[in-house]
Amino acid sequence: MPTIQSGEKVEVSCKIMVDDHHPYANFGPDKALKITAGESEESPIRQALTKTVVGMKVGESKEVSIMCAEAFGTYDPDLLGEIPLAEFSTELEVGDIIELEFEAEEDEQSGTQAATIVEITKTHITYDLNHPLAGHDIVLDLTVLKVER
Repeated sequence: MPTIQSGEKVEVSCKIMVDDHHPYANFGPDKALKITAGESEESPIRQALTKTVVGMKVGESKEVSIMCAEAFGTYDPDLLGEIPLAEFSTELEVGDIIELEFEAEEDEQSGTQAATIVEITKTHITYDLNHPLAGHDIVLDLTVLKVER
């Protein structure tokens, strides 16, 4: 059976675990991830998958570790902020993801940023702009399911 080459379309099942193998997400055969072997990706998880599958065969499994510095970075407490609760018209819960609009500095673009609500008081919400996996080492347990040649 030939090995996977760069540029081939590949389907993989993948368990994503953090730190000491605590489950985070599971993309089993019914939710397989579709990637292109060797292709550059923005997501550090997808990037690791596209690199790892090159040279593998259908049915083969591997475990890959990504240190937090190469994954989503270290946790930055400066990315916490507060907004008055009165600015929200809907009911919110800790763990909800909200989109925050921001005004850009000179020569930068304005836009939105996803934030996780980490605390709600009677007067304000505290949000976190860190990626949910920031500060965590990541382990990928992947199996090649299919290759399109």
